[in-house]
Amino acid sequence: MAILTDIGQLITKDPHGDRPVITVTRTSIWRIAGLYNQGNNAEEIATGIILGFQSYSIGEQMRRILRIIATKSAEDMKNQVEFLSA
Repeated sequence: MAILTDIGQLITKDPHGDRPVITVTRTSIWRIAGLYNQGNNAEEIATGIILGFQSYSIGEQMRRILRIIATKSAEDMKNQVEFLSA
């Protein structure tokens, strides 16, 4: 049975600008379109998701992202959600 999702719940306005973004990840719709136009398919674009919290400083977010990049391969990230707090 197919599950219907209201696309309006998936896309929101970036609070720091006027661009449309994916609600959970804040990934720009234009970024996704650009990746698709470069020949990437949906699986390649949505390989894995890293979620962070705005309470962390930019430097702390970058340190945590770099730690994930250093410890996880692209293959390890397939269909995974990683939290910066982990």
